[in-house]
Amino acid sequence: MKKRNFMLSLLICSSVVISNSFPAFAYSTFNDHVFTGGVSNLTYSTEDDSVNSYIESTMKSAANSWNNTNCGVSLTETAKHGSANIIFYYDEDLTNAADDNAGVIAFTKFYLTNSKWVGGDSDNHSGPTSNWSKSHIIINPSVYNTLSTSVKTASLAHELGHAFGLAHSNDRTVLMYPSSARTVYTPQIDDTNGIIHLYGSRLTSSKSTNLSTPSTLNITDTTTSSAVTADETDFSYVATLEDCLKNYSDVNELTNDSNTIIQGEIQDKISSYDKSGIFTDVKIKVTNNLAGTLKAGDVISVRLRGGTIAGEDAKGFRMQIMKADGITSDNVSSDKITEVIDGSDNFNKGDSSLFFLNCVNNKYYVTGSHQGKFKLTNDSVQLHDKLKSKYGDLKKEDFIKDIKNAVLNKKEK
Repeated sequence: MKKRNFMLSLLICSSVVISNSFPAFAYSTFNDHVFTGGVSNLTYSTEDDSVNSYIESTMKSAANSWNNTNCGVSLTETAKHGSANIIFYYDEDLTNAADDNAGVIAFTKFYLTNSKWVGGDSDNHSGPTSNWSKSHIIINPSVYNTLSTSVKTASLAHELGHAFGLAHSNDRTVLMYPSSARTVYTPQIDDTNGIIHLYGSRLTSSKSTNLSTPSTLNITDTTTSSAVTADETDFSYVATLEDCLKNYSDVNELTNDSNTIIQGEIQDKISSYDKSGIFTDVKIKVTNNLAGTLKAGDVISVRLRGGTIAGEDAKGFRMQIMKADGITSDNVSSDKITEVIDGSDNFNKGDSSLFFLNCVNNKYYVTGSHQGKFKLTNDSVQLHDKLKSKYGDLKKEDFIKDIKNAVLNKKEK
């Protein structure tokens, strides 16, 4: 699911750099907004009986994965669809083209009892702006149906975490890490600690009788993330909006899911942030059109989602988030923001690049987030980690040849 708010997660490098003023945890919340009434007596249902055969078993398994934790969550299925606290929707009409093209499995919307929307939609997937009393989990069938049962279940459990108030984590070992290549299928200790942080004083379930309140939680000071490398000696924060993205293993898949493929030169880039996340707007001059209607010389803008804010500014930024003091240009200067390129270097002005894109309502989106953009250097192409295992060291001319063949195969289908 895509990130719903400015979802920042703490990547802690080692116990050496952790001070007492920085609790060691990876969970993140929507500014501590919560489900009104708590999570110890929630009901869930599908939108109607017609979709039960598609999601009934995975929905139940996802709910049970939370019921089996010791954090006080209690979910009960009800046949009264309209009155359920959490409703699962399985409907192509509730997702948009950008979701399909980005491989989004599901996202969560937040409502008050009077059906007033307070956050989460298929356009920007922002987080809730206040407490809520009802959540809708929107499942995208075109992607959901391609997944294994275990990943389907884990994805719905992940969305339930959002419905409870958990944002994304950047710890790959927890359920709230946004990925469809999951090795974690059930809530982990850090996920449940997040629930306790939000609802500790309000949990009434028998499962939570021995749990500490947020002010007395004992959390270890050695939390680590596989996303942190050994040479990092400071805090780093990553904001990621995409949720449960489809993982692309070859050029054919990227081509099939893209309506525009271009080579281009980076003309300019500007990084910024707001309450919904970190962005980098990249201006690209087209040098070669491989698919779509663009032509050489055209200039387009592509918004890259996600980024990092590192160093002392990041510490100050984290403190602002923890204190819920808001985010302004006084907290962190925009020149400290760097966009994230998975497994490769960041783009700079003048760089040669190749983008797999989708044009939706005259706006360009990168297919599969970071997976759909490549940096071209001399005669080679800089591949992401996910593609290196298949292609190894790939020459630029061979990469482009593979794309052209994939485009022809797509047209012939």
